[in-house]
Amino acid sequence: MKKVFRTIVGLIIVFLIYQFFVNFLITSKEYNYSVHSNNKEFLVNEIYKRKNHHNLYEFLIKDKNNNTFVYDYEGNLNRQSRIIKDIVYYNDSDLYCIAPVFKNNNIENIVCKYKGELVTYSYLKQIGNSKINEFINILNNSSYNVNKDYNSINDAKVNYGSISYYTDISDKIYFVLWKYNGVYVINTKKSTTLDVLSKDIYENDYGVRIGRYYLFYDNNPEYNSFYKVDILTGNSAHLEHNYEISKNIYINGVYKNKLYVTDLVGEKQYEINPNTEVIKQMDHAKYFDGKMLRTVDIDYFTNERKYFEKEKVNKNLSNYSNLVEANNKYYYIDNNIIYKVIGDKYNYKVKIATFDNISNLRAFNDSLYFISKDTIYMYNNKAGLKKVIENRELLYNNKNIYDVYEK
Repeated sequence: MKKVFRTIVGLIIVFLIYQFFVNFLITSKEYNYSVHSNNKEFLVNEIYKRKNHHNLYEFLIKDKNNNTFVYDYEGNLNRQSRIIKDIVYYNDSDLYCIAPVFKNNNIENIVCKYKGELVTYSYLKQIGNSKINEFINILNNSSYNVNKDYNSINDAKVNYGSISYYTDISDKIYFVLWKYNGVYVINTKKSTTLDVLSKDIYENDYGVRIGRYYLFYDNNPEYNSFYKVDILTGNSAHLEHNYEISKNIYINGVYKNKLYVTDLVGEKQYEINPNTEVIKQMDHAKYFDGKMLRTVDIDYFTNERKYFEKEKVNKNLSNYSNLVEANNKYYYIDNNIIYKVIGDKYNYKVKIATFDNISNLRAFNDSLYFISKDTIYMYNNKAGLKKVIENRELLYNNKNIYDVYEK
């Protein structure tokens, strides 16, 4: 009897070790299963990925008529699998929408097909499709916990100087906005103005965010160096150095939270570390080719301006120069429409929104940011499409004029 007991205890321990291995050490899992809803069957391909401390799920969902939807979710569900328990759907003429229901009874988002193309709720609201409201009413009257954020309209805003910003944005999000002699740091709890440059600089050629820090260049001969702004505290610091750096510099790129710039007159490359506030002259120039940082001759940067490559993405999206990536999702602009691609599902692009004069795409964590006319917008699955900042100056100059950080 004792032997049987020891065997059972041993098996339990082995099982628990196995579960620990599966749940906490494996960073990618894939499952195929079916979900039945009102006599309708959906086939679900579910992929879980653990990437940069984020729990990411992506889904390919099909019905028996081969109508296909892509869906994604980021959040802590204890790394569970087969997390979709039900699918609420709406199918009327040219609009077909689904709302997956997770094991915790939550409906986080919806995805639709409109005239044969995948679209978001936000896109349908933009083009004035009233049928989507019928589906929203069905969801709100269901027994499930429905995310209300994407159905809300943000209209509460406050003025800060010449800027207006909307107050229903998370206070974890910070915006840095260029103001010619410094920057604004905009947050719904506290906003800061930093006038630190000795003279106005109209175009922000050198501003760059590295983690929680924003660096920009002061080409006044007295300083000829970079300022660092701590986005979370609003504190600024002038980065001291003993080098003779000319005004004729350009940014090569960022690698592992360090900025690399080339002085075309002095024919030197410099590495700037915002964490240590150290500017270092490089003995040998460095270039990031999309895979690794390699040593090159300084002539590589001085004979012709060269910039660090982005980390390589699938060739299916390589034609889009405005491509940005956020946690296993890619966003790009094509003919005044912003599209999203989830993971490697390049054949299933989703229309996010449509605007005139879209520019300055930024991606951070699970959100996309961009400018249209005098407004900065934000989009993510949970909040939908929202205005975040309005400033008339954006109509005249939007070159590298903002960045965003989320703590």
